[in-house]
Amino acid sequence: MSDLLATPTSGSDRPDDRPRLLWKLLCIAYLIALAWLLLSTVPVRIARVAVVDHEWVRTVMSVGHFACFFLLALLVSVSRWGVPRWTIVLGLVACAAGAESLQSQFSGRLAETADSVQNLLGVGCGCVLCWWVALVRGSGR
Repeated sequence: MSDLLATPTSGSDRPDDRPRLLWKLLCIAYLIALAWLLLSTVPVRIARVAVVDHEWVRTVMSVGHFACFFLLALLVSVSRWGVPRWTIVLGLVACAAGAESLQSQFSGRLAETADSVQNLLGVGCGCVLCWWVALVRGSGR
C-alpha cells in the first residue's frame, strides 16, 4: 500500500498524475455513494427488516458511521487535492456534521447527535492517521 501512496516520477522528475487522478476519482465515487447511503431510506429499511435486536443494530450503525467517515478522511488525504490541510479538515468536518443535519430533511431519517459524534470521530482519526503516516514517511504533508 505504501507504493500506492508514493508519488511516482517520470524520467523528467515530473510527477505522474495518473495515480492521483485514480485516487481522486475513487474519492469522488465514494463520496457520492456515502451521500446516497446517508440520505436514502435504504439503511433504515434494512435495519428494520434484517434483525430484531435494536441495540445490535445501533452498535453496527454507530461503527458504520465511524468507519465510513474514517475511510472518507483516508481517501481525501491520499488523493492529494493540492489545497492546505486545514481546508481539507474543514471540508471533512462540514461533511460529517452536515450529513446528520441533512438527514433530518428527508422522510424516514432522523438527525442524531451520537451519529454526528461518530462521524466526527471517524474524520478525526482518519486525518490523524494520515498525518502520522506522512510524518513517519518524512513527507510532512
